[in-house]
Amino acid sequence: MKKALLLTLSLSFWLHAERNGFYLGLNFAEGSYVKGQGSIGEKASAENALNEAINNAKNSVFPQQNTKAIRDAQNALNEVKDSTKIANRFAGNGGSGGLFNELSFGYKYFLGKKRIIGFRHSLFFGYQLGGVGSVPGSGLIAFLPYGFNTDLLINWTNDKRASQEYVQRRVKGLSIFYKDMTGRTLDANTLKKASRHVFRKSSGLVIGMELGASTWFASNNLTPFNQAKSHTIFQLQGKFGVRWNNDEYDVDRYGDEIYLGGSSVELGVKVPAFKVNYYSDNYGDKLDYKRVVSVYLNYTYNFKNKH
Repeated sequence: MKKALLLTLSLSFWLHAERNGFYLGLNFAEGSYVKGQGSIGEKASAENALNEAINNAKNSVFPQQNTKAIRDAQNALNEVKDSTKIANRFAGNGGSGGLFNELSFGYKYFLGKKRIIGFRHSLFFGYQLGGVGSVPGSGLIAFLPYGFNTDLLINWTNDKRASQEYVQRRVKGLSIFYKDMTGRTLDANTLKKASRHVFRKSSGLVIGMELGASTWFASNNLTPFNQAKSHTIFQLQGKFGVRWNNDEYDVDRYGDEIYLGGSSVELGVKVPAFKVNYYSDNYGDKLDYKRVVSVYLNYTYNFKNKH
């Protein structure tokens, strides 16, 4: 009986390392460091001064007193209406982020029997909200990243088959724990059933690349930037992170393994390659956004499969 029990337990540990299969990923949280910079031409600066004078007149108890200010602002605009000179430059820093902000669906697979090296490919779609200080008229910014992701997976740890000595220690440990808790000896059948539910763990590095686009929105109330409703650019970003994977198995009475699915947690950084020219014209007006780096925390569910 003891030999049969040890054989069953040994089989329960003879399981693959991390499995191939489809997965669904969700970013729990992601935060980005964002820079904004640009310039305002003489024409746009004069237009903003005129709009400010008009708004002051509307909100004034005695609007007639603001007539001169409006007239002066209009004259100043007429003088620079064809100017291409830059009136001033600006730059600012800020951030963006979101909770449950990116969804991905894809397939992962590993090479060789040891399954140390693998690849992961997926489609993704997400969002982030934020703002950039010190940018004139800057309000809320938002962007939607989407595209194709490919990753190189390098596992530095993979659960392997347990040795006979380890199986014996586990049998002894389970028996002692049960006896300490209940005062009774655990029978062999119960011990076999308890040993059939097995978790296999792995961990390693992620080195990847995301290829796609991002669509940006900004609620800037400064002329002429408020004329731009959105802007879409091609985007390429590198990715580096660490991941921890946990696969769950059940072993039937014949020692055959049944994969029940699994999950993984990943922490990493993304570095986008390109800035966003949100607005530019021939009068010296320009507004750029640059997402410098992002930090993300991701959860992935691994679907059941036979491979």
